[in-house]
Amino acid sequence: MLQDPTVTPLAGPVCEVLTVAKRNLKAGERLDGVGGFCAYGLIDNTSSARKLDALPISLSEGCVLRQDVAKDEVVSFADVTLLHGRLIDSL
Repeated sequence: MLQDPTVTPLAGPVCEVLTVAKRNLKAGERLDGVGGFCAYGLIDNTSSARKLDALPISLSEGCVLRQDVAKDEVVSFADVTLLHGRLIDSL
């Protein structure tokens, strides 16, 4: 009724879902996002995720790999070219 959040972290986000390669991925491949065939998500602490420069799984759809990423390795922002003009980027 009051539209107040019922659960919010007091100090901001505490975890993120990282993009992890489901298989050996090759440079030039386009990631297919949540529920796709390229990657799965693993939860980690925000501080660890930021140190790895990890790409959040929610931002992965449509990204093109700049370099190969081995199976079960975390995909970082440096590994991909982000698409521009997406709604998520304007938010």
